[in-house]
Amino acid sequence: PPNLTSDIQWDENASTAGNQQTYANKTAVENAFNNARRQEETQKSLTVNALGTLSLPSTWTSLTDDQKALILLNYERRARVGVNYGSGALTGLPFEGVEGNLDGVTQGHANWCITNNKWQHNGPGATDQLSNRINAVPAIANCYQTWGENIAIFASSSTSQIPLLLERSIYTYIYADLSSAWGHRRNCLKQGFTNDRGLANSEGFIGWGSGGKTDGTYNPIGFNLVNQQMTIMDYFDPKNTCTYSITVIPLELLVFDAKPTKNGIELSWTTVSEVNFEGFTVERSQDGVYFTPLDFIAAKGKTASDKTNYSFTDPSVKPHLVYFYRLQMQDFGGKTNKSPIRAAILRGSIFGVADYRLTPNVAQNELTVENLSYETRSWTVEVFDLAGRAVLSEKLQLDGGAAQRLRLSSSVSSAFYIIRIGEGATFSTEKIAFIR
Repeated sequence: PPNLTSDIQWDENASTAGNQQTYANKTAVENAFNNARRQEETQKSLTVNALGTLSLPSTWTSLTDDQKALILLNYERRARVGVNYGSGALTGLPFEGVEGNLDGVTQGHANWCITNNKWQHNGPGATDQLSNRINAVPAIANCYQTWGENIAIFASSSTSQIPLLLERSIYTYIYADLSSAWGHRRNCLKQGFTNDRGLANSEGFIGWGSGGKTDGTYNPIGFNLVNQQMTIMDYFDPKNTCTYSITVIPLELLVFDAKPTKNGIELSWTTVSEVNFEGFTVERSQDGVYFTPLDFIAAKGKTASDKTNYSFTDPSVKPHLVYFYRLQMQDFGGKTNKSPIRAAILRGSIFGVADYRLTPNVAQNELTVENLSYETRSWTVEVFDLAGRAVLSEKLQLDGGAAQRLRLSSSVSSAFYIIRIGEGATFSTEKIAFIR
């Protein structure tokens, strides 16, 4: 993507004057990034909401820095899929994952900087740049095609933890990088990796590092504040001839439901972050303990912030029995994880009108009609005595599982009655006794 024309300051509430900067929580991050996206659309003459809306995983605060960096960078990369800034639509492919060896190199350089009171790209020697540090690790030596590095620093007069250090670093790289001629932005959003290894829907590896001090002894560029913290983001485009240690974004299962339908029990689920993800094994149980596989559903290959919907219908179920379902979720590395268990029951027959229960209340001269099915039913209920005389005729509309009491005439005597219930042209009859 092209450079911006001016910095976009962190603002958690674009509707008020000034820049709201609480740095309080996940919502503050979402609001600031979404405001920046709207401002970028304005600067680059894009259509409104062309960059979409950032919505972070509900588990955000429990994720590691590596996971957060990968997710947030990929959300920003994927936001630009298909966006045309004037030179054709962007691919917006996400980074494939955090590469363990590169991650160690990145954190190692952060540690060196803190120990030596430095804030710079080079290590001990003037030419000790990222490529040299990568080549010093045998597992990934000369395994890159292109590489890049971003560094950021934040300072505070308070010894308290600087809030949202990672999130603010990535924000600054992408949206407030004018002083660095937008080089950090280009590293985060770089397009056109060779992409000759792994899956076609991702490209490149990252590493993330951070560190600092709160006692005033880390002061590399003269802020003279007691608390100074730095972050480093490294990336490289890997060669397809090496073996890598990759940590990918954990699949997030947003929704998983099971409900009865006229065709059986339907399962539906929604995911995000399907990088390096293979698919789902649908499993069923009748006791909630022992599960057997029903089918395998391949992942659709969407990535990063894309929400992906799936469904599966189990037709081999019987009415009035409880069935339990879960998903075995598997990535291409063979790692699996289980979903929560969901239960569903067909209340009545899948076919016909025999999805009701009739209960007489002789003392009150009432007849209760209960809808045992899973959907709304519209019934006509008629009551006749044995001579064929109509005692009652009512039209009912009952939601699944609902019931309604019908009041019979006080003149109904102690006797047998014929109940006729149906919808459309289909009826069934039952004989019920009102015996006092």
